[in-house]
Amino acid sequence: MVTPFGNYISGKTLPHRLDPRVKLVCTAMIFSAVLIIGKWVGLIPIAGISLVFCLISEQTLAQFVRDAISLSFLYIVTVALHSVLTPGDPLFSIAMGISVTVEGLEKGVFFAFKIVCLAILAGLILRTTHHAEWAKAIEDLLPERGKLGRFAVMFGLTIRFFPMILEEANRIRLAQIGRGLESGGNLIKRVRNLIPVTLPLLAASFRKADIISYNMQARGFRIDASRSRHKQTKFTSEDIITGLIVIATIILSFYLLFISA
Repeated sequence: MVTPFGNYISGKTLPHRLDPRVKLVCTAMIFSAVLIIGKWVGLIPIAGISLVFCLISEQTLAQFVRDAISLSFLYIVTVALHSVLTPGDPLFSIAMGISVTVEGLEKGVFFAFKIVCLAILAGLILRTTHHAEWAKAIEDLLPERGKLGRFAVMFGLTIRFFPMILEEANRIRLAQIGRGLESGGNLIKRVRNLIPVTLPLLAASFRKADIISYNMQARGFRIDASRSRHKQTKFTSEDIITGLIVIATIILSFYLLFISA
């Protein structure tokens, strides 16, 4: 079964069992490394470890193909812009003196591949980590007091609130289609058809946000106060080993990048 991009799928594999804080930090490190690395040789170790995580997560190949295809428009734009904006040996001319260069085409394909890696890895992490775990990881990594504490609470509420909004939007859309709302037509008609969905969605969103605020006040929630947790998360040997492997992989990527310079 192929689920939409980012939908959580329960499981008992290693990516599911890892501490969400470890997954968050490791994902941030891998994403940063992919964005910094500027040669193919540096991406080989990161692509390799990403492939290993994909295999042990017991996800279907169709899931990862769908993750990669979901950003196909971005790949096309990336390759097109680099092809015409990067100076080099012209491959062929388009019009008005604009030429596609060999260096630009190579650079565009390289950056498109980086986006593919990020899309597949992001899809894997999102499908193996519940949105509540992401919120908890953010709240654990950031201090409880001050502006960072407020940001952690805001981010946690947003992550928990977002799936509710998507579910409500889908419910309203299906209800309006059942009442005769047409989804086709030209651009103006499509924008006009969004009004019967957007207005009820905004009203439902404010209503749910109001309910959440009342519940938080009733339970005595305070932004700058210390809070205890019912479930305490602890690092396991799997978390430590996985973190060390990710760090070693990133170091290897930069080492290969250094010796190839």
